[in-house]
Amino acid sequence: MTSTSHTSKPSKFKSPLQFLDGTIIVDQRQLLKCLEGYKFTTGHKFESVANGATVNVLLHVPDDAERTIFFLAFEVSSDAKANIDLYFDVEFSGGTNLKIINLRRKMEGVINPVAVTLHSVTYTPSEYHLGAVHTGGVRQFATGGLSELSGAAILDPGYNVLIAATNNSGAAQDISLRLVWWEEPV
Repeated sequence: MTSTSHTSKPSKFKSPLQFLDGTIIVDQRQLLKCLEGYKFTTGHKFESVANGATVNVLLHVPDDAERTIFFLAFEVSSDAKANIDLYFDVEFSGGTNLKIINLRRKMEGVINPVAVTLHSVTYTPSEYHLGAVHTGGVRQFATGGLSELSGAAILDPGYNVLIAATNNSGAAQDISLRLVWWEEPV
């Protein structure tokens, strides 16, 4: 069977990691995990976050999970100038469950994630911390922005990662936090 690419040339390539025109996909592992149904995302939009207030989202791998989490990226989006804190392995309690979306959208028998995601947890910061600044601004200098971490961190069962954003803009602002990961059997 031959297929036609966007350039209308026949293609002999049948790999899901290659486009029909023969172009090799650079981030093959992520695409493969998405095709297999093991890539997920979640997030939350916090509205009118007061100046000086902190919001957070947690990705936790339960102790009895049968998969390891490959944490790929977090994204912070806001008009607020904010401090961003990424913590690994925090002690936490409470919080509100977040809906997790499987990024394989047309798959029968959708795979459920083992990860638990929460927002607005109470936590004790850990020593494993990465800080950053999210650019923002006020009035005529309001530019907004996007902050992210990409790469990968591997979270075995019992471990977690928390992203927190503290609004330092001088006024209430909306802040969105999003996480992306895939899961692998242990």
